[in-house]
Amino acid sequence: QAVKSLNASLATKIPPRQLIPRLSNVMRSCHDAGGMAVLLSILYDSVKEADRAEIASMDQFVLDMCVHVFENSRSDDEGNVETANQVLLSMILKLSELQLRPIFMKLRDWRGDLDKTAPDENADRRYAFWGLCSLLGYELKSIFLPCLSTVFVDAVDELACAVSQLCTVLEKRLSGGKKKRRVAHDASDNAAVFRSS
Repeated sequence: QAVKSLNASLATKIPPRQLIPRLSNVMRSCHDAGGMAVLLSILYDSVKEADRAEIASMDQFVLDMCVHVFENSRSDDEGNVETANQVLLSMILKLSELQLRPIFMKLRDWRGDLDKTAPDENADRRYAFWGLCSLLGYELKSIFLPCLSTVFVDAVDELACAVSQLCTVLEKRLSGGKKKRRVAHDASDNAAVFRSS
């Protein structure tokens, strides 16, 4: 509780134009989940306190911090990723549609493209990107449609690739089961022949 009060005090007492760039500098060298969580907490409160003009000039710092969290969070640690999504949402709600578009394009470029021959490449980035898209689509609704339309084909490709991979896995499991049954059947036939002889 004391830590939360301190974080809130930092966010409310120090102007965002002074605090956020310094938080960004510290975040660059932070790779510990706990440390990133503290910095995100302060950033979130600072973004909420900032007015529209302030946050518009700080958007790159906020984006850099959240991308750093996406890149350095483990798959079993979703808390920081979710907080980073909330930070970005809080910032975007204070921006215009025209200001949102270039931010979204930067995130799309950072995400990378799907390579169907190597679907695991950039998988963590793509996972973070689509998770953020889901949140923004739910919260912003029609405001987010122009951005979403630019990645609609990408989303279809991702789904098609996921379905293809699932089908491959199921086929392997089914064929493995058939082989086991065939081996067991052949073994029982051989045993019967042995007994009859």
